[in-house]
Amino acid sequence: AEPVMADHSIEWQQDFTEVYLKAFADRPFVAGSLKWNGFDFHHVTGWATPNINSKGILTIDRQKKDVYYLFQAY
Repeated sequence: AEPVMADHSIEWQQDFTEVYLKAFADRPFVAGSLKWNGFDFHHVTGWATPNINSKGILTIDRQKKDVYYLFQAY
């Protein structure tokens, strides 16, 4: 399925991350950046997975997501 903006699916996260990592790579004057959520955590939401903030690079039980490997490659 094609990701929909802000659906917080793994596909959306991968597409979004590819865009902003490229943006940083294209701007050598940017000294650094920070990925705020290292891992998913419990939170009251209406997102793809109820009660889970799923924007981390690791799942709530610390399993590596595809996006983890994207960060590792950069």
